[in-house]
Amino acid sequence: MKFVLVNVSKGSYSARCNGAVLAFNTKETHSSFQETLYGSPRSIVQKMEENRANRPKTQRKYKNLRKNKREPKAVSVSCGPDYGDNCQKADMPEEEYDRQKKMFLQQLNKTQEEKNRVELATRLQADSGIWLEERRKILTASNFYKVCRRRDTTSCVKLTESLLYRLSLSHLKDIQYDKENERTALLKIEMQENIQNYKLWPSYRR
Repeated sequence: MKFVLVNVSKGSYSARCNGAVLAFNTKETHSSFQETLYGSPRSIVQKMEENRANRPKTQRKYKNLRKNKREPKAVSVSCGPDYGDNCQKADMPEEEYDRQKKMFLQQLNKTQEEKNRVELATRLQADSGIWLEERRKILTASNFYKVCRRRDTTSCVKLTESLLYRLSLSHLKDIQYDKENERTALLKIEMQENIQNYKLWPSYRR
């Protein structure tokens, strides 16, 4: 047990007790009593007591912040006006819609030989009309990563809209210049570096 020697004759012990009682009853800091009796205390003392008085409030604030970070945010299940059950209905009977849907899915179900022919016919990509038509019906390699890496908690509305209604950049001057001068740039780099441009074609096992 630790014993503390208190000099009672000077009244310091009684003063501390009275100060504690007044602070508890009035909810004021000790510096308020000091200012009333002996004048304003030093600023560092006022700042220290202010921080001490605000400590519970600050602790509750940061505790709530940590709690909100730990709790998973609720994912909205509502759909936009153009997606899911809220989308615009097809302008045809439901039976006809189902028949058209089956036909479309059957067109996507190709044999390996048909896939090879499509790959051969679309190697030029932007310069191939078949490629521009086929890319609207399939998931291309440039978008495959976005679909595979999407989290289960992330809504697929924005991703679906970007795939179905992608913005065309062909009207931009930079894109037009690139398309018009790509072949010229390749020829110049071949002459400058004394190399020849070869495209890599995938080989298929027979």
